[in-house]
Amino acid sequence: MILDTPWPDIIARGVLLAIAAIIWVVVLIRLNGLRSLSKMTNFDFVMTIALGSLVAGAAQASDWKAFAQAMVAMAGLFLVQFLAAQIRKSSDRAEDAMQNDPVFLMPNGEICDAALKKTRVAKSDLIA
Repeated sequence: MILDTPWPDIIARGVLLAIAAIIWVVVLIRLNGLRSLSKMTNFDFVMTIALGSLVAGAAQASDWKAFAQAMVAMAGLFLVQFLAAQIRKSSDRAEDAMQNDPVFLMPNGEICDAALKKTRVAKSDLIA
């Protein structure tokens, strides 16, 4: 508890822990680089979602142990992403396994039905 009364404590804890978690994410991004949230690969996208979940968990932590666990988990995500990027840089096989090839849904302005079928994208989604 930060304060003695329940509601002010809940508010103060939520605000202060959220601020601390966001500052921690900014520090981690500064250390790891902007690519951390680039969404260039499937792993990057999952990283972004997981990071948001961990920030929310840190802001809602009811004790210091849970808060610390969320903060360490954030650092772990960045470490795994850094290691994956290093492996991708050093190995073409790893790059091929981790990276998706782009699919052109409308080459030269024409809708490619085969590409839509392959990617399971509806024409209406493409048009929207």
